Parts: sequence; structure tokens; C-alpha cells
Amino acid sequence: MTDAYPLARQGVFATWQGEGLLLGLPMVFVRLAGCDVGCDGCDTDYAVASRATAADIAARAAAVATPGTTWAWVTGGEPTLHDLRPLYAELRRAGFRIALATAGVRDVGPLGSVAGGPDFVSVSPHRLDESWVVRRGDQCNLVPGLNGLTLDAIDAADRAGWFGGFSARWVTPAWYGPNGTAGNVAECAAFVARRPGFRLGIQSHKAWGVA
Repeated sequence: MTDAYPLARQGVFATWQGEGLLLGLPMVFVRLAGCDVGCDGCDTDYAVASRATAADIAARAAAVATPGTTWAWVTGGEPTLHDLRPLYAELRRAGFRIALATAGVRDVGPLGSVAGGPDFVSVSPHRLDESWVVRRGDQCNLVPGLNGLTLDAIDAADRAGWFGGFSARWVTPAWYGPNGTAGNVAECAAFVARRPGFRLGIQSHKAWGVA
């Protein structure tokens, strides 16, 4: 087993969480390279820019964290391509709580610090079919219009009970360009208004102009 990880171009950086239950909190992002989800038309560069051990990543995270930062957000690409347990352990030794962002295409393992897993799990399924296996967590973030995801598909999955394992369920209008959201804000708001189990989300980091 190795604790060397491929990092995407941004790698390890301090920012603010722009979405969901942890909105507005300062945190350190660890952006791992590589993705096997295979979304149609994906134009995001998840190529390997560098490699670092878990200990080195944790040291970098501690160095860039602003005062009072308690969260490290492990994301990608698709981070579950990698054995994340050594990374979780080193980030915890550096004083961080662990949040994991995943598309939910493979099991994330046990949850919580006692079990050596993440403290917070955010799932953003890119397609609502049998390839989506992680149907539990702290939040599910659905972005209609992204990778072909539709409100009709979300409606059908909800009726089938697929979102029952999440503490919070967000429907977030997709953001296009530097000056505003896509034209599906009204549609997303109408969906949330008639489905009380969902909340209307926003990609605040896009408005703030931060990564």
C-alpha cells in the first residue's frame, strides 16, 4: 500500500466552501487527479500535475490553512479512485476534520473518525442509474443541466426512495459564465417548492470568484 497521491493542477489550496451545509466555512481543498466517471462532454482537466505523500499533503494543508480552519475537503476528479485512509489519517494528525466529495460511483467505506473514514460526505451523482451506489451521507447535491441530469430524473429517483439516506438534499442551478446562473433557476425553485425534502442550492464560490 502506498500513500503517494496524484494531485490535479490546483492541488492543495485554501478557500471557502461555496455550497451546501458547510457553506461559508474556510477550508483547505485537496484536489486529487483522475476520474473514471466518464461524463459525456466533460472538459475538466483532471490530469496528474504532481504527486505527494499523505504526510506531505497534510503538511501543505496545515501551511496554507487560514486561522480557525478546521475542515479539509477531499475532492477530485473522483477521489474514491484512491485508497484515502492514509490521507485521512495524516490530515487528522494535522488537526483537520475530513469532508469527502464524490460522485458516488463506489463505496466510501466506514464513516467517522473512530472508523478512520470521513466526518462528512457530500455526494453529487452525475447520473441517476445503477452506477450510483453511495445513497447515504450528509448531503446530496444535484445540479440539473450538468452532464445531462434532468429534474425529471431527480423526480423519478426521489419517488423510488433513492435520496432517503441523506440528511440534506440540494437542487442547485448550474452556473455558466462569470456573471450569472443558468436559466434553470426558476425550474429548480419550482421543483423545490413542490418537494419539501429538497433545498434550493447555490454555487456561491462562483459568485465570489474563488476556486
